[in-house]
Amino acid sequence: MSKRVARIRRGKRTRMKMRELGVDRLSVYRSSRHIYAQIISAADNSVIASASTVEKSMRDELSYTGNSEAAAAIG
Repeated sequence: MSKRVARIRRGKRTRMKMRELGVDRLSVYRSSRHIYAQIISAADNSVIASASTVEKSMRDELSYTGNSEAAAAIG
């Protein structure tokens, strides 16, 4: 089994367990310039809330969008 297949399998197992428990999940994507976060509903896989450093209100507040200060603001 390749590394990629094993990672996908672990992720699928985790998501299925969270769905069984009925718990919402947090998805975070970090690029070199921006940070994106979404809260995803367990019931129907829809996005409940999202935040990112791409939003104008966040860019005005932060000096640089790719650092730990920006991550704390998004969180």
